[in-house]
Amino acid sequence: MQNKYSKIVIGLVGGIASGKSTIARLFKETGKGKVIDADKIGYHILNIPYVRKRLVTYYGKKVLTNSGSVNRRYLADVCFRNRENITILNNLVHPFIRKEIFYQIQNIRRGIIILDAALLLEKGLNRICDYVVFVNTPYKIRLQRVLNERSWSGDSLRQREMFQMPLRMKKNKADFIIHNRNNLTYARRQVIQILRKILKGE
Repeated sequence: MQNKYSKIVIGLVGGIASGKSTIARLFKETGKGKVIDADKIGYHILNIPYVRKRLVTYYGKKVLTNSGSVNRRYLADVCFRNRENITILNNLVHPFIRKEIFYQIQNIRRGIIILDAALLLEKGLNRICDYVVFVNTPYKIRLQRVLNERSWSGDSLRQREMFQMPLRMKKNKADFIIHNRNNLTYARRQVIQILRKILKGE
């Protein structure tokens, strides 16, 4: 497949535990692309001295571990209690995340770039994407994943999703939809089909 574009940015959106990281990996493997993971960027940014200092100011010293790094579990528990706390966190870290995302995209000259960012639509990062793909995963599967992998409750999942754009709106804003139902072969087949359409300019 010949790509007539030098660089294509594909943004991934979906619900919590929808499997966006898995779909990003499939795009990377199939399209020989590069993944930009906003969560990983965020982990590094949390421990920038300025950011750490502001976090202590906002949330108290308990936000740091004994070694002085950010206690992400505690931070998440505090922030998802109310909209004000999560807004403070987002306003603090997202300018740094956005800057790093732009930097990485600018330094990739050609090929497929997969942008995996939880708040891609909420923060307007879809404007730097050529295409947006919605990862559609049934609630029961997502709930089972957070129960098994993150030790969350159903209430925790619903509470955290309250601070994101409703899934139906994310789905409506997407150019393509991938149905992710714990079937890797089926998911890969959909990724291949989407890449073919994108590279043909459809």
